[in-house]
Amino acid sequence: MDHLSKTDGGLSPVPPTAPNRRVARAVAIAGLAAVLVVAAWFRLSSLGATPPPGADEAFYGLQAWRLAFGGSPRMHTVTGNLIDPFLVLPQAPLYWFVEPSAWVPRLPVAISGILASGLALPLLRRVLDGPTALTAAVLIATMPVAIVFSRFGCEFGQTPLAGVIAACCALRGQIGWLVVSVALALLVHPTNVFLVPILGPVAIVRLVDRARSDPAKARRAWWSLGAMASASAAAAVWLLTRSEVRVILEDRFTRIGEMDWGRFLDGYRTTTAQGPWLPIDPGVESAVVGTAALALLVVGTFRQARRRQWDRIALALGLGLGMTGLHLLGGPQVLHTDSRYGAVLISPSAIVLACWLQALFPRVAPGDPRPGGASRIALTAALGAMLLVVVERNRFEHFRQVAGESIWTFRAESEDPYRMVLDRIRADLARELAQGLRSPGAPPRLILAQDYFISVPLEFLLQDDPALEVVELVSIPQLGEFVGGGDPMSSRLPRIAERLAAGDYAVRGGSAAVKASQFLEELIATSFPPDRVRRWDIPNHPELRIYRIRPEPNSALALGEPGSETVGR
Repeated sequence: MDHLSKTDGGLSPVPPTAPNRRVARAVAIAGLAAVLVVAAWFRLSSLGATPPPGADEAFYGLQAWRLAFGGSPRMHTVTGNLIDPFLVLPQAPLYWFVEPSAWVPRLPVAISGILASGLALPLLRRVLDGPTALTAAVLIATMPVAIVFSRFGCEFGQTPLAGVIAACCALRGQIGWLVVSVALALLVHPTNVFLVPILGPVAIVRLVDRARSDPAKARRAWWSLGAMASASAAAAVWLLTRSEVRVILEDRFTRIGEMDWGRFLDGYRTTTAQGPWLPIDPGVESAVVGTAALALLVVGTFRQARRRQWDRIALALGLGLGMTGLHLLGGPQVLHTDSRYGAVLISPSAIVLACWLQALFPRVAPGDPRPGGASRIALTAALGAMLLVVVERNRFEHFRQVAGESIWTFRAESEDPYRMVLDRIRADLARELAQGLRSPGAPPRLILAQDYFISVPLEFLLQDDPALEVVELVSIPQLGEFVGGGDPMSSRLPRIAERLAAGDYAVRGGSAAVKASQFLEELIATSFPPDRVRRWDIPNHPELRIYRIRPEPNSALALGEPGSETVGR
């Protein structure tokens, strides 16, 4: 029955628009909630298997395990940075209940990614407005690069959370808290020093506004901002004077002609999506996405200027300054899809993009915390859903095809390759024990791991096994010598061959330096006849192999038949 209203001419029907709006809003909110649930699922499902475990993650897991059981964790990474306390401390208690596994170092990072999105809405909605805060939160939740980075158990995966907190402090004009948040962000990773140029302009805009109403408080804030800038400059000088950074910069600036903005921005586009946005020709896709982004920048900035939203313009300016710094110091490839250094751009980019998108809609009162009408919520949900489709297609589908690992099952279909290595070695030792060829109290067998990228994952999973001990053959500095064309292992080859002849194991894998991944195989091929070489291959990881040398024919020890085997087959 139609609703009726009384007019001068009698009764006339009135459409029930209010109930329709409530239904539309409820549907839009339900769709948005579904998008956020899937985004959280993408961070947590198959966490121990996708992507394959890495050495830097295992390094953090190893330090947390040592801390949990009274050991002495290393306080610096292999590159000299302080370890991230927000990554080590939360995972340490987990080892009281579970054994070392790839998902444990990743869990604090995945939770940090969820918190970054969850905190963005309440922290930003009163300093910006409800629709802008909601859009920023959804972008942080669904941006492919944010999802991918939150699945690595490394410090850079916690940078988006640090960026959200620092950006909120800057937008609120809370300079003291901004200094504290940036200092804590530097504990996460030194590249977070770029938060200073990114957030400095918006902090200055807020200070100028405050100076009109409270000059004394503004002066104190200026001092705090100056202290932050000075400390950040000191941190930057320290970074730039480190030998490894100087080598990188010298290489960058000897090839200054290659540092073009086109490659850099295209890297920014593909990193954001972890691959193409659209299933079309890459050149056309790059032009379409770039044109759309430029149009959004121009129109969004113009409308913000008309509305006198100088804080939002200042944040976009700061983002440009941060991108310029990364471009100059890192070169055009610094935003490659496998690089970690662009993580500092994730949260500021999401907030800036949200501001530009909301500039296309009618203005909302500053500080209005309401998320907007059904149309805004629905469009925000649709944007998030599109980004989830992009990351599923570009990232997770790849792992399904290569390793049979589905993101939708919430379990690991593929096994940790380093655990497979240890299982194979342990099975071989168990056979020796069963045949009486090895006594239970014998000295540990050595696992001669090719380099840091092989030794640390094995050591993390091995822990206090008295039967085995991991030895790292090529350190990070020596790996650098290999990359430079040197051969730091030549003097140690006879000793390595001696250990192999004594029955120890060798494990090789892929490497940034081809020579580093070949020297073990070359040593074995030139030192031992083929009929004494045993080799085990790891399924789906053809670069990962185990070697063991059979003893001389007249030896009483039998290590099995020569040849190659595939673990698990």
